[in-house]
Amino acid sequence: MFKYSVLLLMIFAWGSHSQSVDPTRPLSASYQGATTQKQFSQYVLQSIIDSGQRKKVVINGKLMSLGDRIGQYQLSAIKDNSVVLSSPDKELAMSLFSPVVVQ
Repeated sequence: MFKYSVLLLMIFAWGSHSQSVDPTRPLSASYQGATTQKQFSQYVLQSIIDSGQRKKVVINGKLMSLGDRIGQYQLSAIKDNSVVLSSPDKELAMSLFSPVVVQ
C-alpha cells in the first residue's frame, strides 16, 4: 500500500510541475523563468499622423504632439516610421512596424 501511495504522490508532483513548463519551448532552450519574459515596453506606438504642418502620434490610445509627456517620458522626436521618448536617464525608440523597443 505504501508503494502505491508513493507512486501516486510522484505522479501528482510531476503533473503539477509539467503545467508550469511552456509546451512550445524548444527542447534545447534553457529555461530562464517568467521574470525575463517582459521584453517590451509598456508603451505601444499605434499611429503616426502627418498633417503636413506638424506630426502627431497615438501612443497607448493617447493623441500626442512633440514635447508632450506620457509617464516619465517626453516625446522628443517623431520620424516617418518611429518615435523617440526621452527621460533624464534613458531613451526609448519605438517603431511603428515592430513591437520591439530599443533601449
